Parts: sequence; C-alpha cells; structure tokens
Amino acid sequence: GLNWTNGNIPAYVLNTKFADIGFFQSNHDFFENHEAYTDQFDGLHVFTGVYMWDTANGDDTTNYFHFYNPTPDDENSWIINHVTDITQSSNYDYDGQDAQQFLFPGISFSNTSSNVIWFVCNKVSAFDENGYTDIDIYLYRSEDFGSSWLWIGNLTNTTDGHHIESYIHAAPLSTDNDITFMYAIPDLDVQTNPDDFGYPDYKQLIYFGHYQGEDFELGDNSLVITEIMQNPSAVNDEFGEWFEIYNDNQMAVSLTGYKLKDSGTDIHVIEGNLFLLPNSYIVLGNNEDLNTNGGVSIDYQYADISLGN
Repeated sequence: GLNWTNGNIPAYVLNTKFADIGFFQSNHDFFENHEAYTDQFDGLHVFTGVYMWDTANGDDTTNYFHFYNPTPDDENSWIINHVTDITQSSNYDYDGQDAQQFLFPGISFSNTSSNVIWFVCNKVSAFDENGYTDIDIYLYRSEDFGSSWLWIGNLTNTTDGHHIESYIHAAPLSTDNDITFMYAIPDLDVQTNPDDFGYPDYKQLIYFGHYQGEDFELGDNSLVITEIMQNPSAVNDEFGEWFEIYNDNQMAVSLTGYKLKDSGTDIHVIEGNLFLLPNSYIVLGNNEDLNTNGGVSIDYQYADISLGN
C-alpha cells in the first residue's frame, strides 16, 4: 500500500480505486518525493508519482495522482484522481541519475475557502534519442477539489539542456487566481561533491516563480503612487527622477506588461519579471546608477518617458 507518517492506504483499496479510473496494472511503486496537505474540512490530500506495470502485458506507465480522503479514519473512503502522465519523464536517465532525483511535485490550496487546488511539477518537454532533453515546469489547476484537472501550460519553457528545473516547492496557500513557487536549476558545470550522488551535488540556482491567472482583477485603489520625485534638486531630472508604488492588494501583482504613459505619445512598457508583493513598495526610476541619480535605490529602470517637462 501507500504509506506515510500519518497512515496507510491498503493495497486492496489502491487496486480497486486505480481500476475505477482505468489503471488496471497490478504492480505499483510510489515516488519518495510527495506532497501532503490537510484541508479546511480536515480532509487529507496526498500527491505523488506512481510507477505502474503489468508483467504479463508489458503495460508500463508513470503518472501523478491525487489521493484524497474526506474522512481519513475510514480507509474505504479514499478517492484517487489522475493529474498527469509523466511516463516519458520517468524513463529519462540523465547521466546515470534516475527520475527520483529530479522529478518533484508541488501543491497549493486557495486560501479563499474555495475548491481550487494548484498542482505544479517538472516534466521532460523535449527529448530525442541523442540524449538532449529540456525539463520544464508545468502548472495544473482544479476547481473541484481535485476531481478534474486543467493543464494551464509550460511556465518556464527553457531551451538549454542544462536548464533542468527541479526541487519545486509551491507556497502552501494561494488564491483562486494566482500561485507562487520556488525551484532550482542545477549548474552542471559546477560540482560541489566529488562523489556526485546526483543533482544535489551541483551548484543550485534558486528561482522564484509566480503565476497570475487571466481573470485576476485588482480592486479599486489597489496600486497607489505613494511618492514621486519629478524634479530632484540633487541632480538633473534626466538622471534622478523616480516614483514609488505601493500594493494595497492582498496578493502579489505582476507589473510585467504595465504601461507608463504621459498625456502625449511617450510610453514605456515594463519588461522582465517585476512583481509587487502584498503590502509592499517598489521604486521605478529613469536611472539605476546610485552614483549619478542622487543616491536612490531603484528597483526598475524605465526609459522613453519623463515625469517632468
């Protein structure tokens, strides 16, 4: 059966529940990498990958499943939902390191007491027989507590074979429309352990990720310009103007794609990954050089527009 620190799903329950959703293989092997969560109704959710095979028919697959029990004390009330197939990813062997060393799931539950669950995982997105691979992060969303899952997309879509997104950790709580997570990309050119037991023995580049759904809307007065330096006295306007924005919203806001525009034709579109966390400030200016802008620390440098005349 499937075991963890808080309980067990007996093998006969697993076989029955798997067969109910079309997986009839008699042999199962569970990933060590898994996520577990207790919801607001005390229901238990476990997410993990499962190797499944049938020796007689050779029907071998690997998938991520959502194991959900609204009443954990009752072993017969388990519900199993299929999230996504990762057969190709689990079969990939990078430099002698199997899938368990780089495949990780992450989950996040909406904090609005709704039925929204986010599932984030890494999978092989490109593969050929010559050994090239690309491993990216994929996002899935459920609006019915895991009964069905919608694929949102490939969040990273890197193209370099050394960009192996791994060690994914989602923030446990999110909203209905956005999720934050962290992940690492091992730098395979910098080994930190001469014994090389796997990806952990390389330098890790840590990244912060955020996804914001298209139906996300800011409330009135959520972004507030709290300070503005239109005509600095220490330096000329062209070297030292800046303004500060405050996020009065209860969720992070991506400013990527926002437009800075004057009453004429001058405009600047914010590029790159620029996030403004809840109840936080960010400073935008036309010069990030502290030696020439009057000593102001700038979070984002814009161009093609000026605050003054």
